[in-house]
Amino acid sequence: MKKKLVALILLIGVIPVLASFLVFQASVEKNRREDFDRLNTVKVQAIQSDVTALYDKHIAVLKLLARSSAVRSYDLDNVKEILADMEKAYPMFIPVAADRGGRQVVKTATYSMSGIADRRFYIEAMTGREEVLSEVVVSRSTGLSTVILATPIYGDDGTVTGVMQGSINLLKLTDFVKERTDGAVTAFIVDTEGKIMAHPNSELVAERKDVAKTAYFQKGAGGLSGVEEVIDDKGNKALVYYAGEKKTGWVVCMETPVQMLQERSGEMTRRALPVVGVTLLVVTALGYFLVNRIVNPAKIGSRDQQG
Repeated sequence: MKKKLVALILLIGVIPVLASFLVFQASVEKNRREDFDRLNTVKVQAIQSDVTALYDKHIAVLKLLARSSAVRSYDLDNVKEILADMEKAYPMFIPVAADRGGRQVVKTATYSMSGIADRRFYIEAMTGREEVLSEVVVSRSTGLSTVILATPIYGDDGTVTGVMQGSINLLKLTDFVKERTDGAVTAFIVDTEGKIMAHPNSELVAERKDVAKTAYFQKGAGGLSGVEEVIDDKGNKALVYYAGEKKTGWVVCMETPVQMLQERSGEMTRRALPVVGVTLLVVTALGYFLVNRIVNPAKIGSRDQQG
């Protein structure tokens, strides 16, 4: 009888404790995931803002150059000095001027001039489009995979006489995302074709890994931001936080292992277990005491009188 009562009271006491712990744990997990998502969403949006600032800064420099009197008059000696100063101030990109025939006429680098009359960015800028961003192309001067910004050069009569371009090779963009990669959290950029164009893992950039079919790219390319679960290159679950960058059309991403979130949740669980253990011990002791009161009330009462 006594054993059954002990078991019953312990059962009645332990179940609410365990149920409360499970509810608490679920709430902690939910809050932890929400906090984790909010934090990483802010981080990827910060990188997105950096990409926007990168684009704005360099296109502004090109417009400034294109409107200078030296460039508009094709005073090549003076233009070369101006480009040299700009390249020192903005080392990420190489400014180049091209004439109405699509021939590069001045640049600061030691690479040879090349013809660009067939390049899409050149054709679009020659139509008077103020801001042009190319797809990833292989530079005819350097042989490097590159993205090019371009803006038209106008003559005194208002006609387009050439194009001012600035080249940013993918190695520079990779350095850009490396600076924003922290430990297991990896920043990377996907171009408008759905191919990785900047990543701390240079092999993925070299092979131009295609992620066009992933949900995060398709949603990011549509201008959305959010998070998607993926399987990384090592076969582990990971979370990719993404944000579409409107001016470039690129998708800015940040990948973090699911294990990182699980480790943080496990730490919270480990901290809570001692509290649960103490609570169960208290419930057990209280249950045992109550059973003794119920089974032997007279004996306990006589002890009280003797005390």
